[in-house]
Amino acid sequence: SAERRALQELGGHGGLHGAMWQLLRVSDLKTGPLVGVDKYGNKYYEDKRHFFGHHRWVKIQEWIPPVTPSK
Repeated sequence: SAERRALQELGGHGGLHGAMWQLLRVSDLKTGPLVGVDKYGNKYYEDKRHFFGHHRWVKIQEWIPPVTPSK
């Protein structure tokens, strides 16, 4: 049902707060199984219910610059 799918979408983003944050950042809510993680921590997802070209996406790991000691 539509209600069940809406709850799955919210749960896949960490609840209402996570879903709202995702909507603000990329204007889209997608959920699907994790299919891989690269060496940089980026997570790759896939949902074949979406049409070709929109069925795969990546959540990019936020990069934190290394701390360099001051001289």
